[in-house]
Parts: sequence; C-alpha cells; structure tokens
Amino acid sequence: MNRIAAIFIALMFAWPLEAQGGSESEVPPASGPNKEQLPEVKPDSGNIVRNDRVLSRLGFDLRIGGTLEFEFKRTQREEDQGVFSAPSRAHYGLDLDKASLTLSAMLRSNVHANVEFEFDEDDAQLDEGYVTFINPLTGIELIPRLSDDVHDNLLIGLEDPFWRNTKRVSESYSLLQNSLARDERMQAIYTVTLFDFAYVIAGISNGASLALDGSVDETENYPILQDDRGAHFAGFDDDDQISRRIETVLGAGVAFDLASGYSASVFPKNAAFRPMDLQRLHKDFAHFGVWFTSDRLSDNERTLLAGLQGADATSQKWRLGGIAEMVLDLDGAVLGARFEYAHAADGRLKRNFWSLDTSVTWPIAYFIDSMTPFARYSSLRGNRDGALVTGAAIQAVIDTALMTADRAQFTMGMSLELAQEIKLIFEFTHNDESFHVAAPLSSRVDNDLYLLALHIGW
Repeated sequence: MNRIAAIFIALMFAWPLEAQGGSESEVPPASGPNKEQLPEVKPDSGNIVRNDRVLSRLGFDLRIGGTLEFEFKRTQREEDQGVFSAPSRAHYGLDLDKASLTLSAMLRSNVHANVEFEFDEDDAQLDEGYVTFINPLTGIELIPRLSDDVHDNLLIGLEDPFWRNTKRVSESYSLLQNSLARDERMQAIYTVTLFDFAYVIAGISNGASLALDGSVDETENYPILQDDRGAHFAGFDDDDQISRRIETVLGAGVAFDLASGYSASVFPKNAAFRPMDLQRLHKDFAHFGVWFTSDRLSDNERTLLAGLQGADATSQKWRLGGIAEMVLDLDGAVLGARFEYAHAADGRLKRNFWSLDTSVTWPIAYFIDSMTPFARYSSLRGNRDGALVTGAAIQAVIDTALMTADRAQFTMGMSLELAQEIKLIFEFTHNDESFHVAAPLSSRVDNDLYLLALHIGW
C-alpha cells in the first residue's frame, strides 16, 4: 500500500508540471477535449506561481484538492464494571485523524468524475470514486416545454448516502448519522428536480453490512450497530459477504430559497443536485425530505442478530428517515437548524433515532474570520433488551447488550474559522447509555469525549 501512496503523490506533482508544458510529446493535441491554449502562467501577489487549469494527459480539466485533520482527544474510560469495563485503552493525545487527496475531472460539459483517497499509517484506500452524468435525459429535450423546469442527473460509483449530513459543524456525528449514514456504498442513483422546488430520487446499491463497530466516543468501547462500508471491488463475489442482495434506494423532498421570497431555485441547472450539498451551496434555504431503503439480511447479519431474533426470525432489513433543515442569513449572523428522524428494522430488532443540530455563525473582523457555537442532541431507542449481562457474561451476551442499549448523546462546542478552509473546533460529547445488566454492574458507564480538532483543506 505504501507503493500505492507513493504513486498518487507522484501523480499529484506530475499533473501541474504537465500543465505548464513538458516535452512536445506530452502536450495534448489540438484535437483533444480542450482545444484552447494553456493560459499564461503569472505570479500572483503571494509570489506563488499559479495556473488557471490543470490538464490530464488526455487534455481533460482537473481539480486537485485535499484535507488534513488533526485531533487532540481525551475519552473517559470505565474501569470499575468487571466484564463490562472498557476493553480498550481510551484515546488520549494528538492524532492525524485524516489525510486525503481528491481528484475531480470534467470529462465533458455534462460528465464529471471524482476520486478521493484516504491515507493512514498503514495503507491508502479508495474513499470515494464516482461519475456523474448531468441532464442525461432532459438534455435531449424530448419534451421541449419542460426543458427549463425539469432536470436530472445519474450518479454511478462509490459515494456517501444522500441523507448524510456532510456539512455538520461538529467533528463528531449524531447517533443517527453514525449508525445509518457514516460509510459510503456502491450505488447507481438517478435524481430528477422538478419546477425549481421538488426532487425525486431512485436507485440501487450494494447496500451496507450491519456491524457492531460504530464509535460513540472515538474509541472501540461500547460501540453501536452501524451500516458498515461493504465490499465495492469484489462486490457480490466477496466470500465474507454471502447471500447479499441489491438494495433499493428511494427519496423525495422540497427545497426553497428563502432569500428571494420563495421565487428562486436552489437547484443547479447545469450541475448535479444532491440533498447533502444544500448547506454547502446556500445560506438561505429550507429543506424537507424523506428517504427509504429496502434490503434483506445476509447470513452474516442473521448470525450477528441471532440472540435477538427468537423463534419468529425474519430477514427484513429496511430504513425510513426524514430531514427538516433550515439556514437563515440575518446579515449579522447565520442561523442553522437540522432535525432528523429514522426508523431501522433488522429482523426483529427495531431502532428509532432522532437528532437536532443547531448553530449560529458570527463574522469577526480581527484574527478570526468567524465563530460558530453549536449544540446537538441525539437519541436512540430499541425494542429489545437482549440477554441480561452478569458478572460472568461471555462476549456474545455483552454484544447483545451493546446492540440493544437505549442511548442519548449531547454535544456542544465552538468552531473558529481562522481563514478560508482552516478551522479549529472545540467539542464536548456526553454519552448516556442504559444497558441491560444485573447488579452490582451499573447500566451507565463513563465514556464522555473531549475533543480539539484542526481542519485544513485546499
């Protein structure tokens, strides 16, 4: 994997050199995708040589970006609960949480490709890889009178689920997002926007694999069930994911631009629309949406849930969720609020989630561009208790207690924008769980999180 990382780093430096000229054999021919001459390279006021575009070897426009995320975290560790004590050492110290490299290419005016790699101390992995076709059907103008009112796009590849909260202010995720939207999945998603305010989404995916590895405090202690990232290279031929089926994905919603008296559209006409991009593109909007997925439990997932199924076990696996969010620009401050609800059914295990995120952003003239205090409350309630955990419980019994626990989580903090794409985040998360345990074990454990994060993007 280190060899792979070295190749990507070499490519990152090779493309800018190629854009500036290179040997005659490396210059894209005039008949290629970009026929225009390269712009003149001029130094800017910061004495940095820049180019308006970077070109691939085939002459396609490229955009290169990346992120670095550092964290200093302190997590409480429960040590006085016998078999129910924290099995892992709690994190304490400075981490390089994320390093990524993103490549975006405009293959045609209506075809875009995006690839993102993430790196850690051991390897590099493909985090996202997808292609988007913009107006593949409506661009044909089969019905001319609707061409200005109806637009569509088709996304194929490895990407986040469209209900993910990608622009949350906090570093951590809500219980709902952590369980049902944290990981990417292989998918083909078709989206239609209608009359500047409504959208409909339909598609299929490889789905996700139910696993007990969702973190609530940046450790492996007291995890929650999570729709985990499934196989995307091997797909349905992966030997570890037997009896998988295609997942159906549906969604619909409405969105309004509040800045112009509900008359303008928040939907781009010549770019792909995704509900999770709204907070990135707009400051004044209201959005209400629903989403639904339907799948079947695999053999591995039925084994994981065996202690909760009972004699009337089923293979049903579906999720239904709703989102209501609003961002208001009040000239002096930007207010944000997002409410989410979801119901998840996995065999006989049913879980209900809800969360409420709030924030307010104030611009600051000196030293700091803006400051954003934020708060979030999220809740998880299930319909099963599982086996009672005693002082002599085995790991399988402890796992059922983790999967069925009722949980609540409160997060509060402050995000400081030091400069464009440079943020410092202070955050505290209080976890309140209720586990099915017998005395003298306690149903509540100490696992609160203190976090300081530095985000740098380019």
